[in-house]
Amino acid sequence: FGASDHVVQGEITWATPDGRKTGEPIADASSPCQGRDVCGPLSVFMSSTSFDHSHFMDGMALNLKIHPTSMKSESDVQKLEDATKAYFANGGNIANYIYSNLKFPAEAKEREIQGTVRLSFVVEKDGSISNIVVVNSVGGGCDNEAIRLMQETVWIPAESHGKYVRSSNMQDITFSIGSRNFQDGNSY
Repeated sequence: FGASDHVVQGEITWATPDGRKTGEPIADASSPCQGRDVCGPLSVFMSSTSFDHSHFMDGMALNLKIHPTSMKSESDVQKLEDATKAYFANGGNIANYIYSNLKFPAEAKEREIQGTVRLSFVVEKDGSISNIVVVNSVGGGCDNEAIRLMQETVWIPAESHGKYVRSSNMQDITFSIGSRNFQDGNSY
């Protein structure tokens, strides 16, 4: 596919459940569809690394446009830089780790609970995780499993002026019935 095929494909594609209307461009490469990246760059980065890119010859492009008004201060620029470093340092690995180690909670299976747990946390100077907070709860044991997974990870800490610093991060962990993201590899 060429660089602008998403426009032509959108012209011949019916409306999609995400609100995209018939005839509008579809997402280009692994980027979110225009106007659909409502949770910020870190969510876009993590979403882009939620699948195995090795199946695509020469990899996948991620196009992310950031409005200049969101980069007003040195702190704003630093946050984007930290998120970008985390994406390249951990992105694919964190998605693979979650996929390989997630244990779908029995209560969630029984009650057919599914959804996305969103966690906020701090990456410490040594790469450990602290201050884990459930921002979006799913219940059924999914929140506890998401916390367990994050507690087992070690991240590459953010840097500022050549020194490691604490940084705030977010991570979504999806529990989905009917997919193969469970510990035993079976579909439910």
